[in-house]
Amino acid sequence: PLDFTAMYSDGEYSHKYYSGRRSWGVFHLFAPSLGLSPEYEEWRISNPYPFAAKPDRPIALEDMARAMRYFYQGTEYSQAGRDSKLPLAGGPWNSPDHVAGDTTGSTTAPTGNWERTIGLYRSSDTYIVQSRGWLPDDVGGTLWW
Repeated sequence: PLDFTAMYSDGEYSHKYYSGRRSWGVFHLFAPSLGLSPEYEEWRISNPYPFAAKPDRPIALEDMARAMRYFYQGTEYSQAGRDSKLPLAGGPWNSPDHVAGDTTGSTTAPTGNWERTIGLYRSSDTYIVQSRGWLPDDVGGTLWW
């Protein structure tokens, strides 16, 4: 079977859950019946998630938009704190937006990284493409921005 992660990934970058939990997030939203664990040993080696899976129900445009904004809210991995394993992660305003620690090599600035969620503050553009072959060409393909 195709192992996209092993083929194209060098492994996690800067945080154990930098990329892998994003995959879990999509499966959690669209195919929760799979019961996949949000935790794993190492993303590239463990191969914790399938390449693809059939969703539990048809996916609507609104579902895709929700997935693009998802920061695991409603789970114990929510990056906004409050009800998560990370009660301080969201700061005093329970915001899911985090910036990385110092990357300049300074000895006085704090260092470290947060896990990367699907919805990020630095995602300036997100597109959803709808292809509907049963409609006329001028309306069958729609790009949502």
